[in-house]
Amino acid sequence: MKSIRIKITLCLILTVIVGLVASGTSSIMLNYNNTMSTVEKMMSQMAVLAAGRVQQELEAYKNVVMEVGGIP
Repeated sequence: MKSIRIKITLCLILTVIVGLVASGTSSIMLNYNNTMSTVEKMMSQMAVLAAGRVQQELEAYKNVVMEVGGIP
């Protein structure tokens, strides 16, 4: 009788562990995929903003150089 109780307990524990591992793995993969998708979208927007900022800085430097070059 003791061995049957142990076998049932072990089967129950293994079933619960397998279910937890499966649900944990699937949630980790979904979270990872969503995070990577969000980061990819944000990086493309950040690249556009950074390019605009660099363009403004270069225009400012160009204007300064043109002013300095115009001084006799």
